[in-house]
Amino acid sequence: MRFFRFFLKSLFLLFFCLLVFLAVQRKNIADRVIRSQLNKLAVHDLSFKVAEFSPFTFELQDIRWGEQQAPFFYLSSIKVQYTPKGLYGGVVDKVVAGRLETSLLFNNENKPQSELIERVLQVVARAQQVYPAGADEAGGAKGPLVLPEFVLERGTLNLHGTGSFPMEERVVFDLQLRQGVGAINLRSRLNLPGVGTPVLRGRVEIPTLDLSSAITARITASADLSTLTALPSGFEPAQADLTGEFTVAGLSAGAPEWSLKLRLPSHPCAVTNDTVQLSGTLQGIGEFSGAGPRLSGGASLTLSNLVSKIKSSAGDTLLATRAQRINLSFELPEAAPDRVEDILLSGCVGVEELLCNAPGDLLTLKQGTLNIPFTFSEPQGWEFEKSRLEWALCRVGGVEFEAGKLQLSISNSYAQVASWVTVKDEALKVAVECELPLLKPQAGTLRLDVLPAVVESSGKLGKLVRKKSGLKLDFAGELSAAVRVAGLSSDAVITGMVRLVNGSCSYQEVTLGGLAAHMPFKFDGALRSTGEALLTVESVRAGNIAMGPGKVFFQLREDELFIERAQMAWAKGFLHAYAIHAGLDGGIRNEFVIYADKMDLGEVFMLVMPFDGRMEGVLYGRFPVVLKKNRVELSGGYLYSLPNQGGVLKLNNPAQMESLLNRAGITDDREKSLSKALSDLDLSAIRLDLEPRLDGDSSLRIKLDGKSNYQKRPAPVSLNLNLNGQLQQLLDLGMDMSQ
Repeated sequence: MRFFRFFLKSLFLLFFCLLVFLAVQRKNIADRVIRSQLNKLAVHDLSFKVAEFSPFTFELQDIRWGEQQAPFFYLSSIKVQYTPKGLYGGVVDKVVAGRLETSLLFNNENKPQSELIERVLQVVARAQQVYPAGADEAGGAKGPLVLPEFVLERGTLNLHGTGSFPMEERVVFDLQLRQGVGAINLRSRLNLPGVGTPVLRGRVEIPTLDLSSAITARITASADLSTLTALPSGFEPAQADLTGEFTVAGLSAGAPEWSLKLRLPSHPCAVTNDTVQLSGTLQGIGEFSGAGPRLSGGASLTLSNLVSKIKSSAGDTLLATRAQRINLSFELPEAAPDRVEDILLSGCVGVEELLCNAPGDLLTLKQGTLNIPFTFSEPQGWEFEKSRLEWALCRVGGVEFEAGKLQLSISNSYAQVASWVTVKDEALKVAVECELPLLKPQAGTLRLDVLPAVVESSGKLGKLVRKKSGLKLDFAGELSAAVRVAGLSSDAVITGMVRLVNGSCSYQEVTLGGLAAHMPFKFDGALRSTGEALLTVESVRAGNIAMGPGKVFFQLREDELFIERAQMAWAKGFLHAYAIHAGLDGGIRNEFVIYADKMDLGEVFMLVMPFDGRMEGVLYGRFPVVLKKNRVELSGGYLYSLPNQGGVLKLNNPAQMESLLNRAGITDDREKSLSKALSDLDLSAIRLDLEPRLDGDSSLRIKLDGKSNYQKRPAPVSLNLNLNGQLQQLLDLGMDMSQ
């Protein structure tokens, strides 16, 4: 009996000593047990320190996996609390972890990879005696993922952290999961090169979290867009609210199916700055889905009741627009997101009930409808085909246009627009090309090419010209033009070229035929010509005067029309004039001289006395032109022959000379014999002097020197005739020369 008692005491003492030994060496024992298990799983580069080991608490510190200097996984501490009953059921009461550091690796295709996940998979595969598939070689840039603290307590996980990724994108998030349900609060600032750094705040609520069935999450988010450089300055409010639903199913299959539905509720927006005022209401919906590597979906945005004004630097309204609705919709056919070059995005921009007005009748557009279908792919970029702009009324500068086709392309932050438009009820067709910087449209350029077309004063365009000019001109001709506009504001500089061929024009008793002209021009607040401007004419008729062809070289200046030189064929010779300054109101500002060169004697005499016979001779001279009371008048001028280069005068009927003598006041008995003697002359000198007067009779003096060939009285002749009267009577002009 004493032996049994001694054995029990010794056994108790031995057990007590064992307990003491285990209590003292519990950390070393736990360390050896853990390392033994890790060695079986081929994990040799994981280090840690057992800080506490008790029946209901276990804590490790300074956990490092990988190289000691730069481990791919580091956890400052982890403490686990449990009960035997819970531990037996695979449940722990609480897990408290300290600072966690690991790395995300982005390969050359910007796919995220984690060495931690790969090593964990290798450990699991070894434990299951399954060899893992080889991983692709990674490259690119690393970014740290830091979780300062997470706590798991009685089925609730609270996770707070930040993450940095390539392109300096930064995400801040809060995650809470409790008893199979949860919510994620996300705050993200995205750095988008060339676009800006928008801030996204949102919340994802997960009503049920059961991996064996579909998971549906409700999404609410708010995006602060104020930092987006793609938006015009003064965008208010620079925020958009989103609601949506995210559903994922088939998680256990390895290729889950998911869908995302987003909705942008009706949201007012406005832009107010020095050059643009805009207001409207924005709303939209979107739906996307995928399975495995495939993605598809579509979305639409609607901007309603858009009212906008574009102002000049001086504050004047350049363009006012109103649109009932602007729709943007696009569709993404099924594609693999990792193969960007295979993604083809298609959609359409539509504008309904568009109204545009620019002051001064520069532009009026009513009931405009614009449809711009587009496609986008990485290899081809933006493509716009079969675009069309329609309207009930489109008038530019008082000219009304029919609807035409419009082509649009966008590249490198520029939009290029090309279209053909036709003047309503006219054959005039205009090619329009416009290039707009998307961030500064007022700095755009415009090109207009008017194809050759016949324009008549009886047409709408002709009536507009008559109205603007204030002249009752009748004209017709083939018109073409090329216009370039640099800058779409009041400071725009307009350059171009206007051409006219096969033209005709008549004003009162003046008719011009065979008109042709070209004038390069520039407008930067005032219209003026640049380079050489030329007008040619085949024929001119003013009363009984017929002239042509002729040329006029001119310059259109800011306040006048300056004729450098003009030449007109007349009387088998030429008339020349130089340096004529004409006001844009039609008045001549200076005196100038019309020079006569090689005029035919017979043609000139036809103005004084229509005759039947032969007159030969070459005349030269000059006629000054002056302006009196805004009327162009001839001043005293003359025509003369060069010495010893007179000519011949031979009338078939002496009665013609008798009529001229009567006009000169010679009516005595010598008239008949003198008229016969003067009807056949060899002339050595000829001179005609004209002195026009408006307030009295004008004078025309004719001096002829030579020899008479009349047989009864062959003798030298020196004839001086003075004709007095109204200019229109002295010269058989058929109109008043002052007009």
